[in-house]
Amino acid sequence: MERIIVSFLTFASIMASVWTQQKAFFVTFHLKEDLPNNTLIGSLEQEIGLSAKINDSLPNLKFTFKKKEEPIISLFRLSNSSQLFTNQVIDREKVSACQYKPHPKFDPNFIRLSLPESTTANKSVYRVEPAQDYDTGGNNSVQSYELNQITPSGSASMDFRMEEIRSISEVSRNILTNVNLDYEREQLYVYHILARDGGNPQRTGTFTLEVNVVDENDNSPVFDKSQAAVTIEEYTAVNTPFYIFHASDKDSATDKGDIPRYATAQLDVTVKDSGNNAPKININFLSTDQGNNTVSVSEDAFLEQAIAIVIVEDSDTGPNGEVTCRTFNTFFGLQSLDDGYKVIIQHYLDRETQSSHHIKITCADKGTPVLDSVLEFTVNVLDANDNPPKFSQFYYNAKISYFIEPPTDNRFSIGPETGIVTANVDFDREQSVHITFTVRATDHGTPPQNTTANIWLDIEDVNDNPPNFLKANFVFSVDENLPNGSFVGAVQAVDKDEGKNGEFDFSISGDYSNKSVIPFTVSPSGEIKTYESLDREFLNRYDFQVLAVDKGDPSLTGTAHVTININDKNDNAPIFIFPSTDNHTIIIPNTTPLESIIASIQAYDLDEDTNGYGNGKVMFYIDGGNEGGIFYLNHDTGSLHFRKAVSVAQDYTFHLKIRARDNGHEALEAKRDLDIIVKYMNATASSIPDPNDSDKNILIVVIVVCVTIVVSVALIALICMLRRKNEDKMKDDGPPFLASGSPTSALYDRPPAYPYQNGTPGDKSRPRVSFSKENDTFTKQQLMEKMTGHPGKLNEQGKYTGHNQQNPKSHTEESP
Repeated sequence: MERIIVSFLTFASIMASVWTQQKAFFVTFHLKEDLPNNTLIGSLEQEIGLSAKINDSLPNLKFTFKKKEEPIISLFRLSNSSQLFTNQVIDREKVSACQYKPHPKFDPNFIRLSLPESTTANKSVYRVEPAQDYDTGGNNSVQSYELNQITPSGSASMDFRMEEIRSISEVSRNILTNVNLDYEREQLYVYHILARDGGNPQRTGTFTLEVNVVDENDNSPVFDKSQAAVTIEEYTAVNTPFYIFHASDKDSATDKGDIPRYATAQLDVTVKDSGNNAPKININFLSTDQGNNTVSVSEDAFLEQAIAIVIVEDSDTGPNGEVTCRTFNTFFGLQSLDDGYKVIIQHYLDRETQSSHHIKITCADKGTPVLDSVLEFTVNVLDANDNPPKFSQFYYNAKISYFIEPPTDNRFSIGPETGIVTANVDFDREQSVHITFTVRATDHGTPPQNTTANIWLDIEDVNDNPPNFLKANFVFSVDENLPNGSFVGAVQAVDKDEGKNGEFDFSISGDYSNKSVIPFTVSPSGEIKTYESLDREFLNRYDFQVLAVDKGDPSLTGTAHVTININDKNDNAPIFIFPSTDNHTIIIPNTTPLESIIASIQAYDLDEDTNGYGNGKVMFYIDGGNEGGIFYLNHDTGSLHFRKAVSVAQDYTFHLKIRARDNGHEALEAKRDLDIIVKYMNATASSIPDPNDSDKNILIVVIVVCVTIVVSVALIALICMLRRKNEDKMKDDGPPFLASGSPTSALYDRPPAYPYQNGTPGDKSRPRVSFSKENDTFTKQQLMEKMTGHPGKLNEQGKYTGHNQQNPKSHTEESP
């Protein structure tokens, strides 16, 4: 009922337009059906608000219907004062105008989009404005939208889709691409967007969306033939066309895009030989002493020595391009090569007989007619010392004596008559590479004539100097745990000899070639690198010899000592001695004096501890269980103190969380649980005497005193016997000693104050670590067994693994 009335009144309000002074106003009234005739609907003047707009002329206004002929107007009556009344009882079902129901309407109902084909998938291209429906109430308004593809028709899938985007204030609909657009695949899309209301019958509005795909230059031209061949005559005129290429492009126009695309094709052009050309001769002289078509050759040149290279070119093919060269000369000839000829000496030259030679080379093809070319050049023969001097006469009278100048130069001796020079001293090339001295020759004429000659003597090297290291001892250091092949350092040496005698290679001494003992390699250049990962806890220093062997014959060797210290890295977590997995409980009475030491927390670290500052320095902390601060743990010594009194009426157990943390940059730590049982002791009650028990107490005291005296006498006698026996043994073997310098001696610096551990009395005496004189060297495994009391073993990396080892590689939390 309500929905129908609203629809009717909306329609009626559209038709009831009121004109005043040529100005239109739109008014809507709501009216129920079946009301009595002459029912007041409302005042137009009040609804429009004319009193505020045209107050002066309001009394002169007259209101009337604009279109009185319309049937719906007869249902109403309008007074001159703008009051609207019903003119009869209105039955909605009998009024035809009330039966009209408008369709949803898009405004506009058509749009054309132009999208480039480079538009990618899932891209929003258009926002759809909502359709208008003048129906109101219920489901009469627009309820749904639908996208239908019209063009291309018959497609199983759509290239566009419509998505709703909901927000707090509105619901919008966007058109998005489903695929990458391609002009060569589809140029035009047409879609209908249908808006459907929820009335009965259902009404539909249609919006037409046309999408034109704009072509882009996304295809390269394609040749119909990617490779072709053609033959032309060699004398074809310039600018003569001889082949036509054909290419196509899938794009809509010629490839003139902003960024042009290209395609390539191969055309093989064969030029047909159509004539005959004379050969061309080129010559390259092999001597540096040459001029214009002139070359100089020594007269002592050997036979078949090449003096020039002749290269012949003929652009013709077939017989026209086959060329043969020849020369007619007694002393020079041609020898064929793959691509030419070489000019060689074929008879011995003699400058004294003929000082120059003129050579003519003729090259001819086998065409018809035969064409040839000629090359001419001159060879000048250079003088060589090939003629001994000749005396101008057969007999001479002369005697010559030889002397070293100055006479004080005792390094050499010379035969006065023979002129043979001998050395008087040993020469060292490393001191002097060249030596000069002067020889004087004097005849015995009158007056005597003399001359001098300077002698230049080169000292040849022999391998008399071994390689000499720059240092006798090289000391390097390297971190542990580095990967195989890590650089450690380099040794250096020099060798005063030259050539092969001065060249040398480095190597590790054969005595240390076992890689399991010395895990290092020495390259020929002297670089020292690790052969495997190093473990400082296994061995913290390596010593070996390096050799430098030269390449002389026989070779000489130099040696140097190398020491490599292994730097410690924090790779071992602390290991607890106490508390342990088997021994982690102490018992104290609640009457223990404050600040008493009740236990010594003991742990060790295999890493290096240098004066208490290295990675192996162990610190101790309480992480939990110490409610109320009853106990205090000395961080450095590990002594556990009873700090605050405990009021208990029965035995009470404290569960402390003990943490041992090393001093590394990235600290490692281990954790243990320690149970402290505080036993309740009623000291006050036990101190009040019971009169009834006085006699019993006296008897007990007498018995205890007697037993104590007997036991004391027996112990004194036993001590005397043992001491005498020990003195006799020390005379034979020497006194035992305590290894106070060992790193473990500090672990037993303080005994527990109370002999309760694991609920049983313990030994009050201070533990000691002592070594016998007969065997004062211990392996790491034996040392671990001494400290922990449990057998252990070394793993493959040289780390100690024992029964009590806890979390050896765990990383620390931040220390308190």
